[in-house]
Amino acid sequence: MPSPATQAWCFTVTGPPRSALTLSHLPSPAFPPFPLPTEEYILVTTSFSALNPGDLFTTHLIPSFLRTVPTVPGLDLVGTVSAVYSPPESTARFKAGDKVVGLVVFSHILSTGRGALAGEVAIPARYAVKMPEGKGERELAGSLVAGCTAVKMVDEAGVRKGHRVLVVGGSGGVGSMVLQMVRDRVGREGVVVGVCSETSVAIVQRLGADEVVDYTMYDNVSSELAKRYSKEKFDAVLDAVGADMRIYAHCAQYLKPDGIYSSVGVKLSGFGVLDAVSAVWKMQINTIWPKTPWLLGTGRTWKVTSMMDPGLELMQRVVDMLAEGKLKVVIDSEWPFDQVLDAYDIVMAGRAKGKVIIKVGDDVQ
Repeated sequence: MPSPATQAWCFTVTGPPRSALTLSHLPSPAFPPFPLPTEEYILVTTSFSALNPGDLFTTHLIPSFLRTVPTVPGLDLVGTVSAVYSPPESTARFKAGDKVVGLVVFSHILSTGRGALAGEVAIPARYAVKMPEGKGERELAGSLVAGCTAVKMVDEAGVRKGHRVLVVGGSGGVGSMVLQMVRDRVGREGVVVGVCSETSVAIVQRLGADEVVDYTMYDNVSSELAKRYSKEKFDAVLDAVGADMRIYAHCAQYLKPDGIYSSVGVKLSGFGVLDAVSAVWKMQINTIWPKTPWLLGTGRTWKVTSMMDPGLELMQRVVDMLAEGKLKVVIDSEWPFDQVLDAYDIVMAGRAKGKVIIKVGDDVQ
């Protein structure tokens, strides 16, 4: 059963994590929830969590009237099931003591005010899968948001054996997984090119890139891509950071006519409301604008991948890939629970090489 209180990072007023979040003791989640749910619920004692750029949207942009306050951010978690509620005449997937990997979706955070950055979290069982044997909690804590996003990007881009693929931002949380999946899909016959900064070149090469373009060396990286790859164009471009839109605007010079430009969105210039509106507008324009070049289109298909609720099947698929050794989580750094604000500074700067992990439980190794 839940303890009387649990430590959690929470906020009431929107803003950047450093000014909005406070480390507090909140009442432990009521368990079983009331009114009694019609599906299985689990109470999880959190061991590790991982930070995501999506957390920043929650703290910056969601007004208090659209969420339960105080609000605990955080999507990814790993922990131990301490209690299970299962409706009558149904079979529970979990039992107390099970190690689980979970993803607390945005809708749950907004309606309950409880995300992953807490010592205890009560979630529907469909938001979790069992932790595979032989894998560490730290690695798995950073797996689901980034991994599910990466799978959707690679699937929607139609990447297959023998393809030539450009991966933009191959060293970040999502990009590092995209790069590994693309390398596996295209095989030895395919070609994988990564775009990153000088400090990330070694990581991108280690994850499977045949060639690397250091964007810091060029005033206009699109021109450099066109120079290198206009004769042998890519079958797909996977943009894991939502980078400078000029990469998409000029992609006809290095992406085949039937190629897909798959992106996590448009990189925000800031976290204000107007910045968000501008980004959404750009994404909509890229999606619906005529592809015909004489109408100022790129002649290429743009797709945006979002991860609101990946579903149980996709989460299990990612965990299975990790268990089978087909995928690994690159860890940028690990932080104790009381230093979450410092960890968020790394995410805010957009320079994390892999996942930023938070050690939540005091007794975990």
